[in-house]
Amino acid sequence: MSTIQTVFGSKSFLVKLLDERHDPQLKLLKPAEEGLDYMIYDPSGKAHFSAPLQYETLADLGTPADNGYIHFMYFNLSSDDVKVFLAKIKDLIDKHDIFLGQTQVLVAQKVKHPDDFVVVSGWQSSNDYYEFKNTPALSAVKEFIRRAASENGFHQAGYAVIDPHQKN
Repeated sequence: MSTIQTVFGSKSFLVKLLDERHDPQLKLLKPAEEGLDYMIYDPSGKAHFSAPLQYETLADLGTPADNGYIHFMYFNLSSDDVKVFLAKIKDLIDKHDIFLGQTQVLVAQKVKHPDDFVVVSGWQSSNDYYEFKNTPALSAVKEFIRRAASENGFHQAGYAVIDPHQKN
């Protein structure tokens, strides 16, 4: 099974890490929302970091974008919800090719917490994601967004893939 990992921090700190590694698979992500940290997204899971968040990939269709928009939805579920959640996510993944502008969809399980999941979706633009977000296709997942948010935890964040050396 493959692994993905993420590292959060300031832009200057993460650019320094990227410059040390020279790995073209590593993506620097700028948060779409003010107040959030930048992120290094490692879709290969092979880079060495001291304290990354690591997830085992359960399903992955498409390719990580070199530009565009990447949206992360983090679910902390009850053990009872995991099987149903995975079935609903599988249904969403099976329909991925009907979503305009989507370049990747990935589902992964946190390495040390088997009830924690992340759904990563890549898009040509943030507009493509926001159009998708308002379609009936996401309704099955919205049930788990509500459950996780009220019980164990849910967080989501969107990011633009950027060149590490671009000026703000």
